[in-house]
Amino acid sequence: MSTTKNVEVDPAAVNGAPASWQLRLRNDDSGQGLNEMGAALKAGRGHVYSVSDEPGAKSVLAFLPSHPDEGVDTLARVRTSEGPDGDVVFERSAERPMGLWAEAGENLLRIVP
Repeated sequence: MSTTKNVEVDPAAVNGAPASWQLRLRNDDSGQGLNEMGAALKAGRGHVYSVSDEPGAKSVLAFLPSHPDEGVDTLARVRTSEGPDGDVVFERSAERPMGLWAEAGENLLRIVP
């Protein structure tokens, strides 16, 4: 049975304002997918987590680490459409220093069973 979890993505405030957005994530595998995302954030390695599948489209949460010299990584919610000319749309994204994503990963691993 599929359940959902609401997760606040809030690795830091920007200019004093909270920089968070809420995600509603499926938890089809007793937290395994969320644990993998938390481990990827903590380790600074890329990871894609499926958020939803719809007819003709799919949404994913993608962690896109940058080159270490740049020091900034991106977490994005991306929607793709099927087919050879399928669109890729970044619905939301957040760019933060690597250390903040590592902290967010540690926190995610603490709250997901």
